[in-house]
Amino acid sequence: MQNMKILLITFVLLEALACNNIGKRQDPAPTAENKEPARVAENSRTELPADWKLISACSLQFYVPRDFKEEKTQGIDSCVKTYAGKNIQLSIDKVLVGIDLPNYSRSNEYSTKSDYSLEKTSVDGKRAEIITFSVGETASNRSDLIYIAIFDIPEAGLTMLADCKSVEGRKSAINIFKSVKFVGNER
Repeated sequence: MQNMKILLITFVLLEALACNNIGKRQDPAPTAENKEPARVAENSRTELPADWKLISACSLQFYVPRDFKEEKTQGIDSCVKTYAGKNIQLSIDKVLVGIDLPNYSRSNEYSTKSDYSLEKTSVDGKRAEIITFSVGETASNRSDLIYIAIFDIPEAGLTMLADCKSVEGRKSAINIFKSVKFVGNER
């Protein structure tokens, strides 16, 4: 009788463990084209390369390519961070108080630029815009970064600016933006 109880308890536990894994996302197995499984950030609407790393800064979490390094920057009245990789320079400016105007947009500042596009999206229920364009020169200290991507969440006081070497670099910057998640009391 004792063995029967142990067997029944073991069966119930195994069944519970099996049910707990049903419906959970599994990373795809590596293939010839995809040597490492893809990563999907919790808030992301896109797959990220498996070797990207998580950054936590300015009450945010987001993924960046492994080669990104933080560069020293100092904000006066906001959280300011800069990260650079070989193809992208990413700047973050996060102020304490955002702009809570329903029709506010930065798109008019850039709509006359070459290769302009605007994507409206949201992060944690906050309106967001991804603005892209190209320029002949940049404000960064690297003149080879002419493909620009801006991520703006006015209500949260967040602007992320990516100066990129190529269209592919700009696509990576957009994936960084789409991985952004607010942490702490910013939700």
